[in-house]
Amino acid sequence: MKQIVTGFALSIISTGIWATPALHSSNACLANLDEHVYSDTIFLYDCNLNDTDVETLSADLNNHPNITRVLASGNNITSQGATTLAQHTNLTELDLGYNNIDSVGAIALANMPALTNLRLDNNNIGDQGAKAFAHSTLFQLSIGYNNISSNGIAAIANAPIPMLRLSGNQINNPNLTALAQNEHITDLDLGDANLDANAGIILSKSNSIEYLYLYGNHIGSTGIWALVNDNHLKDLSLSANALHDSDVFLLTRANHSLSGLDVSNNLITAQGATALASDSQLRNLNISFNTIGDQGVQAFANNKSIEELLVDDVGMSNVGIIALAAMPQLWELIANYNNIDDVGITVLANNFKGEFLGLSHNNIHDQGAIALSKNTSIRFLVIGHNAIGSVGISALKNANFDYLDVGENESALQVAAISPKKILELSHLQVACSKADTMACYKLKDTQFRHLKLNKSVK
Repeated sequence: MKQIVTGFALSIISTGIWATPALHSSNACLANLDEHVYSDTIFLYDCNLNDTDVETLSADLNNHPNITRVLASGNNITSQGATTLAQHTNLTELDLGYNNIDSVGAIALANMPALTNLRLDNNNIGDQGAKAFAHSTLFQLSIGYNNISSNGIAAIANAPIPMLRLSGNQINNPNLTALAQNEHITDLDLGDANLDANAGIILSKSNSIEYLYLYGNHIGSTGIWALVNDNHLKDLSLSANALHDSDVFLLTRANHSLSGLDVSNNLITAQGATALASDSQLRNLNISFNTIGDQGVQAFANNKSIEELLVDDVGMSNVGIIALAAMPQLWELIANYNNIDDVGITVLANNFKGEFLGLSHNNIHDQGAIALSKNTSIRFLVIGHNAIGSVGISALKNANFDYLDVGENESALQVAAISPKKILELSHLQVACSKADTMACYKLKDTQFRHLKLNKSVK
C-alpha cells in the first residue's frame, strides 16, 4: 500500500466499513467520515469538532459497534462532548488531548467499563479530574499539562496503571516516592515537571519502572548517576535537561541496562557523542539538536549496536552521512534539518539497509532522489522540504515505498494523489502527524511507543 502525501499530513484508504459515505454535518471531517475510518478506529485529529459535532458522531456510532477507538485530539470538545462519548461502553481507546475538558468530563470518562487507553493531555481536568482515576484499571492514562497539583498527583500515584503520563503537572518528592513504590507502573512520563536531582535518586529505587521520561527537567549529574545505575531501566529520556559532555560521560561509565536513550536538546558536543558511540549497550539513541557536527556523527560509524539513530539538526554535512552509511545494522536513521546534498545521499542510498529514513529539510535534488528510489530496503521515507524537481519526484513515486512524504518540494503538489487531510495506519504503525513534520510524528507506535518522546522541539 503506497501513499504519497504533502506537507505533514498522512492518508488512508477507507476500508469501506462505514455504512454511509457521510454524516449530515457542516463539519468537513464528519461530512466525509469514511475518509477518517480505518479498521476499528476513527481518526478525527484537528477537525474543529465541537460538542454538537460529537453528538452527531455519537448517534452514528450506535450503528457501528465494531468501532472501538476514537482518536480526536486537537478539537473544541468540552466535558459535554466527553460525557457523550463516555456513553459508548464498547470503546476501548479514546484520545481527547488538546481539547477543553474539565473535571466533569474526566469523571465521566473514568467510569467507562471497557476503556483501556485514555489520553487527555492539555485539557483542564485539575485535581478533581485526576482523583477520578485513583482506582482506575486503565492500561494507559495520559493526563499531562492539566493543571494538576501535588494533591491530585498523590491521589493517582498508587493507581494500578502500567503506563502513566503526568508531564507538565506539579509533582513533589512524596509524589515521586509513591510513584517509585507503585509496582504496577512500568512506563512513567514526568517531563516538564521542574524536577531536580532528587527525582533521579528517588525514582532509581523503583523495582518496576522500565521506561522513564524526564525531558525538560533539571536532573543533573547526581540524579543521572543514580538513574543509570538502576538496572531495571530500559529506556530513559533526558531531553532538554541542559546536559553537558561531562554528564554523558557518566552515562557511558555506568554499568547500565539501557537500550534506549534520548539526550536531544542538550549541550552535547562531539566529545559527548564520541563517548556515546563507544557504548555497546544502546540500541536506540536520540542525540538530535546538539552541536556534535560531522566529527561527532562520524564517531558512530564504528558502533555495532545502535539500530535506531536520530540526528536531527546536529550540523551534519555529507561527511557525516557518508560515515553513517557504513553502519549496516541501522534499521532507522533520522537526519532532518542538516546540510546533506546529493553527493552524501547517493552514498547513503547505495549502502543503507534499514527501513526508516528521514531526510527532510536538507539540500537534496533530483540526483539524490533518484538514488534513493533505487534502494530496495527503505519502506518509509520522509524527504520533504528539499529541492527535488519533477524528475526526482516521479522516480520516488514509482518506487516501492510503503510510505512516502515528499511535501514542500519543487513539484510535490503536482503528483499528490491523496488528500492531505487524512490519516494513514499501516499494520504495526499508527500515525497521527498533524503537529510535526519529522519522522518522529509517525514514530508514535500507539501505546507501544518507546524510543522517542516528542518534546518541546517538535511539538
